[in-house]
Amino acid sequence: MTRNTVWKPSLVALALGAAACGQQSGRDYQGESLFTLRGTVTVPKELAGEDLVPVLTFNLQPPPEGGYSLEIVDVAVEGSFPSNFRLDIYEPPPEVTLHYRDGLPHFAVAHLSAMPRSHPSRLTSVVLREGDLAVERLCTVDESRCFEKKTRCVGEYAEECSVVSTSGDTGLLSAGYSADTAIAYAPEPIEADSAIAFQFNWGDAIPAGYQLFHETNVVVTSDGPPDLEACLAEAAEKANEDYNATHGTNHAAGAPWDSREFPWEYMVQERIRQRELGCLRPSFRRLADPATPLRITLVPLDSESS
Repeated sequence: MTRNTVWKPSLVALALGAAACGQQSGRDYQGESLFTLRGTVTVPKELAGEDLVPVLTFNLQPPPEGGYSLEIVDVAVEGSFPSNFRLDIYEPPPEVTLHYRDGLPHFAVAHLSAMPRSHPSRLTSVVLREGDLAVERLCTVDESRCFEKKTRCVGEYAEECSVVSTSGDTGLLSAGYSADTAIAYAPEPIEADSAIAFQFNWGDAIPAGYQLFHETNVVVTSDGPPDLEACLAEAAEKANEDYNATHGTNHAAGAPWDSREFPWEYMVQERIRQRELGCLRPSFRRLADPATPLRITLVPLDSESS
């Protein structure tokens, strides 16, 4: 799931409780599937032999200070996970997952992951600092099961980190998540040129229901300027002028937004200006055919890309 104006969840847990290795079928008929995903998942080689099941994990809002909360939702799966499987979702996600960001329409974002068969339905992580030690505690809601990891970071910017120790219930750990692929759900259609549309679909409208999104890592320049940074700076300045003119404010371009809530209206205007100037940099874009088999690599949750 977001920092600056494009968010990525730092630990995403999309739980789709399911059957694991070997043939996984035989569930009772549950009605018409609302969403189907076919594909093959590559898990970190050190976990390749583990008894893992596919899950979808949702970042809950608001997150605890210095941490995150994950909702884990079960799904039906057929085939041989993690290779050549099919998963189906038959129900909308829980209401608690739909609060993507304050001030925005209901919208839920999940990532495909793999967890031990005994995974819980919700996890909370909090990171505490003890000098140069970072202590992360991952626990169930009632704290009956916890996992703790201590990491020491040194260097001018604390960029050199090493794990000092781990302890607790490893059954809470994920094998990683699909950093470049997300499954989202909208109870109602999302309008074009809105905050969510610009974050997930290049400003295009998003239909109601489940949708599959893939990270683009594409800069749209066409005949745009050669200096991307200058283009983005110009877009931000113009958007700031637009915002001040509309609201009668004197916010300085590039300055932080005080202590007030970040104005989504400004972010939308900035994206519109980026599009006009040819330097729009969207994060995700909707895939029109989610039934096409995908090859997905799970990224460790503590990697830089998370």
